[in-house]
Amino acid sequence: DPSSSSSINRAQLMSSLKRSNSISSLKSVASIAAMREIIYESPPCKIFCWTNGNWRPLTTKDICVVEVRITTMNKGCWAILLKNSNRMVLNAWIHPNTPIDRDSETTISISCDMGLNKEFYRVSMPTFEDADRFFANLNKVKQLPVENHSHLLPQGLLKSRSSSLQSLKQNDEKSMTLAMECRCRVFLQNDHGIWTNLGWGNMKLEVESPSQRKKILITSEKQNKKLVDSFVREDGVERVGRAGVAITLNNVDKTNNRRIIYMMQMKEEATAVKAFGIMKQGNR
Repeated sequence: DPSSSSSINRAQLMSSLKRSNSISSLKSVASIAAMREIIYESPPCKIFCWTNGNWRPLTTKDICVVEVRITTMNKGCWAILLKNSNRMVLNAWIHPNTPIDRDSETTISISCDMGLNKEFYRVSMPTFEDADRFFANLNKVKQLPVENHSHLLPQGLLKSRSSSLQSLKQNDEKSMTLAMECRCRVFLQNDHGIWTNLGWGNMKLEVESPSQRKKILITSEKQNKKLVDSFVREDGVERVGRAGVAITLNNVDKTNNRRIIYMMQMKEEATAVKAFGIMKQGNR
């Protein structure tokens, strides 16, 4: 209900504010977290956090902006700030293995390790160009050379991060849920718009939690090899005829004209409708 949702949002925001003001937290990373430069600052954007199985706004009153930063020790991080007060509510490391996903043309989701906990945030930019710049800079700092700063961190913090990563790895293995499975005939469109028949395959649609991204996996019946194995964007799915569904892959980067288009022909229209609904369904 709306009242409980508002309470959850306030609790999440207050938790973030409290964490950002924690003296012990600041002291523990002060020697390596000094900011060297801000390489990206966003326009006003919408921030969502994964709470109780749903994406909920971090705040409904304040205007948020995000920044991508590089510290003096050449380590990347990103921050959420309240624009009017310039108050920071999140400052999280970007590690080489930090999950950063482009959910749609204007939406990016990021997973953050916060001590023993893992938090998930979704950033919705006003335009495709803003999302492009944010996504590019996140991946830029993600590729920074890894340096060993373990001697600068308290042992307790290192221990908690180690146990956190171990438990998170176990959780990640259970993050995909099977939504449907069916048999279909697969076609691949070449550069001239001609469909090539790849034969019959077994199609599985899975939903990733908490991002709610949809993944399609099609295995060839005869050759027992993967024909398709990719996440599907909602704006890259369309119906074809009575019992067909087409998907467009690898079209996130608008500077790359190469698109891979597959079409799945089902035996029954109801199966195509169900598959289309799962892949096209908006993220919650």
